[in-house]
Amino acid sequence: MTQTLRASYAIVAILVLAVPASVGAFNRDDYPHWRDLDGGGVDTREDISVRDSRADLIQDANCTVQSGLWICPYTSKVLTDPADIHIKDLVALAEIYAATSVARWKHRISTKSNKYLLTAK
Repeated sequence: MTQTLRASYAIVAILVLAVPASVGAFNRDDYPHWRDLDGGGVDTREDISVRDSRADLIQDANCTVQSGLWICPYTSKVLTDPADIHIKDLVALAEIYAATSVARWKHRISTKSNKYLLTAK
C-alpha cells in the first residue's frame, strides 16, 4: 500500500457522519415565485423558458411561450412543448435556508434570481 493510499484511508477513518441540519422553520410559502422580476411583462418561468431555448421561440400576443427547443441537462431529452418543461432550482431552497443566514438570503431567494434556475424534464 502506498503512503498516499494509507494517508487517504487514515483521513476517511476519522470522518464523522453527521445528522443533516434541520431546516427548522423553513416555509416554502415565504418565498414567492413566478413573478415578473425584470418588468418585462412575463413571469420568471417565461423568462427562463426564453433564456434556455436552443431555437427560435413561438410566443403568443401575451409573450407566453408556445414552443421552443430545450434539452434537459439531466436526461438529454429534447423538449419542444413548454408544458413538458419544469423550471428547477439548482439548489433546493430548504438547503439554502438550512445552510445560510436567513436574513442574508431571504431577499435573494424570494426574488428568484434567474441564474439559479434551469429548465429540465
